[in-house]
Amino acid sequence: CYTIRMMYDVKDKETQIIKALEFCDEIKFVLQLFKDLKEISINTFALASERVVSVSKQISALRGKVTAEIHGV
Repeated sequence: CYTIRMMYDVKDKETQIIKALEFCDEIKFVLQLFKDLKEISINTFALASERVVSVSKQISALRGKVTAEIHGV
C-alpha cells in the first residue's frame, strides 16, 4: 500500500501512525453511517470495510515495529 510505504519516510512516525489509525476509525464510522442510511449498498460497504480493516492492520503492524525501534527492543 502506498500509504504504508510513505510512512517509512516520515520523521515523527509514531504521531503519524496514531493519526492514521484514528482516520481509519473515522472512515469505518462513515461507512457504517452510509450503509445504515442506505447511501451505499451492502456489497460496497463490505468491500470498503475490508480494505479499511486491511490498511488498519498494516498500520498497526507498522506501529509495533516503530515502537520497538524507539524503545530499542
